[in-house]
Amino acid sequence: MPKKPFTPAEVELQQNRIMDGAARVMAETGYHQLSMRTLAARLEMTASNIYNYFPGKESLLLNIRRRGFELAFRQIFTFPVGQAGDPRALATFMKQLVCFDQAYPGYYTLMFQPPKMTVDEAPELDALNQQLNRLISDWQQQIQQMLSTVIPSLGDCGSLYRQRVVLFFMASVHGLISGHHYNSFPDVLENELSDDLISDFVGRLIAAIGMPAPEAIAIPLRQNA
Repeated sequence: MPKKPFTPAEVELQQNRIMDGAARVMAETGYHQLSMRTLAARLEMTASNIYNYFPGKESLLLNIRRRGFELAFRQIFTFPVGQAGDPRALATFMKQLVCFDQAYPGYYTLMFQPPKMTVDEAPELDALNQQLNRLISDWQQQIQQMLSTVIPSLGDCGSLYRQRVVLFFMASVHGLISGHHYNSFPDVLENELSDDLISDFVGRLIAAIGMPAPEAIAIPLRQNA
């Protein structure tokens, strides 16, 4: 008797299981150092089983990053944005992002520190890239909206200034989370990101955002000998 084909729900469950395991392994081992055969061995399955769901390593990585942003949207942006001038929404956002990094090992790293890759011009990968770029754009817009609510004066600024504020905020948050994840600053960074530390960090960010930006300074880049 032939084996019954998987239902769409069963296929999605298996894909998610592969992505969850692969995200952790890719983040630990490195995307370029990892072959599908090695990945399959780490996941205790055959490479052909992975190929049944993902045509290649590039497709798997793009799907992991896409799933990561979808999970992050569902888990992180579940709190009230709050009132004007109330920084608690930003602190909650940071706490949720830390929890996401801990709950889904590897996803955060691949989402925000993706390996450089050359994507083949295959229709499937092109479509995946478009989906991923839309999610990243939505993520940035969501953060800009949150910042504009907490800091109403941003609404009077131009779009370029708001974009740079989003960049400053996310780069700062990413630096803290990555520093904690990799224990980069053991003398100044606690083992656990406490509520007090996060609240203090958010307060300093808001104060920095409220300061006038310095004039642009031309810094010559040093050329390698």
